[in-house]
Amino acid sequence: MNIREIVAHALAEDCGTGDVTTKALFRANVPASGTILAEEPEGLVVAGLAVAVEVFSQVDTSLECTTHFADGDRIPAGATALTVTGDGRSMLQGERVALNFLQRLSGIATLTAEDDAWAAGLGKMGGDARRRVESSAEPGGRHPDQGQPSGAGGWRRGKGLPTGPGTGPA
Repeated sequence: MNIREIVAHALAEDCGTGDVTTKALFRANVPASGTILAEEPEGLVVAGLAVAVEVFSQVDTSLECTTHFADGDRIPAGATALTVTGDGRSMLQGERVALNFLQRLSGIATLTAEDDAWAAGLGKMGGDARRRVESSAEPGGRHPDQGQPSGAGGWRRGKGLPTGPGTGPA
């Protein structure tokens, strides 16, 4: 599955034919602007911005998304990662799915960066001293996190590759 298909599946799973609450509360276009902020107190490594933009694009192609960082950037608490402008109804419909992807992928990237820094201090021990951040499937069989940690300084591990001792990067 590619990212477009993964996002379409996630949106169908989350809202089906639309967000019932949003439809009940707002009958007409609601001009709005929203921001997605980093809330991790120590900061985080952002990942999944393109996936979040794809979510909002599939919900409503008229939404304007502006990313303020690139995947793999370490950002401080309170920093704006993404700004979305357009119909507030469309933003509400996509925000939960976009946040789910961003939180999961940024969490993996942040832990990977921390583990990479930890492993760098073990260089004299030899071998592959890295702890591994294993990714599990999202509901519905989505795997948007396969390969994501490399943006945080880690290494890619494809689906189905061995994970035992000595199976890290050469």
